[in-house]
Amino acid sequence: MFPPSPKNTPITVKLQETTSPTPNTTSALKIELIDQGCGMDEQTVSRLFQRYYQGTRTKRSKRGTGLGMAIAKQLIELHGGKIEISNQVNRGTHVTITLPPKRKETPGIVT
Repeated sequence: MFPPSPKNTPITVKLQETTSPTPNTTSALKIELIDQGCGMDEQTVSRLFQRYYQGTRTKRSKRGTGLGMAIAKQLIELHGGKIEISNQVNRGTHVTITLPPKRKETPGIVT
């Protein structure tokens, strides 16, 4: 999910569930992925979700198809969520995925 970073760069994963005030609704979920790698330049961030784009600042070869982030964004949006990128060159990248609450299904009742 992240642009390639130097080997052994730590990645922090945070999960946060928010309680829904609405009855019969599940909690929303916030997922944060934080690395302390090389970050991305503005051009890379602006094109990150474009299909087939493979922006990288590392010495490693570009492997893959450039579809990962485009597919991830589509899946998240299909679930009514959003994905946001904040980034600082030479300091790292912070990806936040927010998935909204869903209505709980009651067996035998069609809504």
